[in-house]
Amino acid sequence: MLPLRYGRLWLAVGLLALVAGIAVALQRQSGLPLFVLSDKLYHAAAFAAFTVWFGGLVELRHLSWVALGLLGYGALIEVAQSFVPYRQADGFDLAADAAGILLGCVLSAAGLRHWGRRVDAWLAGPHP
Repeated sequence: MLPLRYGRLWLAVGLLALVAGIAVALQRQSGLPLFVLSDKLYHAAAFAAFTVWFGGLVELRHLSWVALGLLGYGALIEVAQSFVPYRQADGFDLAADAAGILLGCVLSAAGLRHWGRRVDAWLAGPHP
């Protein structure tokens, strides 16, 4: 992890987001989605956001580990859904997760990975 002043806080927020993601993935669906494709877009957007978030906490050379961990997280969700009677595992969801992770890696490599340092510096304020 990067040596960030609030690094543990950022990590905790990210881990809480992952827990919330599992909770959402395992709850009952409320009605049919308006667009079938929208479910996959939600997956891709969430995993792109997760990748950028955790990408902002590590050196760029470790981004592949973030990506691999998030892909495992997505697979874990699909396995968990296969055990819930009102949900089902979907390989296309995992593919959408992977697409989001890839997008998040591209965005991180393009510069969004610096969010952690920038926010940390902003919160620290000017040094006397």
